[in-house]
Amino acid sequence: MSLENSKKIFQSLIYSRRSIRVFQKRKVSYKKILKILEYGVWAPSAHNSQPWRFILVLNQNIRSELIDEMSRLYKEDMIKDGLTEDEVNRRLSKSRIMLNEAPVLLIICMDKTVLWSYKDKQRDENEFIMGVQSVAAAIQNILLGAHAEGLGACWMCAPLFCRTLIRKILRLPEEYEPQAFIILGYPAEKPNPPPRRSVNELTHIINSL
Repeated sequence: MSLENSKKIFQSLIYSRRSIRVFQKRKVSYKKILKILEYGVWAPSAHNSQPWRFILVLNQNIRSELIDEMSRLYKEDMIKDGLTEDEVNRRLSKSRIMLNEAPVLLIICMDKTVLWSYKDKQRDENEFIMGVQSVAAAIQNILLGAHAEGLGACWMCAPLFCRTLIRKILRLPEEYEPQAFIILGYPAEKPNPPPRRSVNELTHIINSL
């Protein structure tokens, strides 16, 4: 394949990918899931530490328990934030439908044991951030890979607000830091692209000090 054709395919993937929240009732093969996760494995990472860990929840009872318990915590937080009962119920219903009905539920974790360690708090904090950035790069690869394979996906950050709960229900090691959900399946919607700010607006050029 020529470089020009590769560029066109890449541009098409970047500009046509959408966050998909509604899926067809169609099973995604285990082989295809693994292929998409393989794209994540090929992401860059700090020190080549590859701190991402992919948790694939296949057991429906465990998924239901996880969603129920997360909904309980989410409701408590929204009540503390002063949201009305109608708004609380609307948001809960929306998130529960997405998590329950998505054909595939992935939890992306960061394994803290592979991060470099120092006798310096600031450097350790920097290493943690580098790990988070590395996991985010893997997530981006997975989202683009899913799109390339004809699937839709959505990146959800809810696990950040209930990491202890997720580790408990899924019996994950203490060293695993839940970072995100990815819901995955064959799209049943074609959302319009959200507005983007211009690159000129977001770029600061320094010619001299």
